[in-house]
Amino acid sequence: MIVSIRKAAEQAAGNTLSRVRKAKGRIPCLPRATLICAIAKAWPANGCCANPRCARELDWGRGKAEAHSPSVHKVIPARGYVEGNIRIVCNACNTRIGEAGTIEATQAAIVALQWQLSLLEGM
Repeated sequence: MIVSIRKAAEQAAGNTLSRVRKAKGRIPCLPRATLICAIAKAWPANGCCANPRCARELDWGRGKAEAHSPSVHKVIPARGYVEGNIRIVCNACNTRIGEAGTIEATQAAIVALQWQLSLLEGM
């Protein structure tokens, strides 16, 4: 379990700003100090992924991002990393959300996964 939300927010802000730099300014983002405060404010009180269907306990990876590593999620990607538009989720959830991309792709993935689930339940 992460002991210091402030320390975790600083680490998450550093990772987020690294992604923003790689995007060469195409992602709106708060300045570092303000971003740290916004991340700390968005940090789930229970220390778990903000996705209620996951609720995985957040913890730092061992030198690399792991499923339980905290990740800053943009609710509306075009708005960027701004206050009110970020949630702290586990890396596994944020990766899945990013892979889905569009609403259409998400709906197609849901249909495919429901079919897979029906196959597994029938076994």
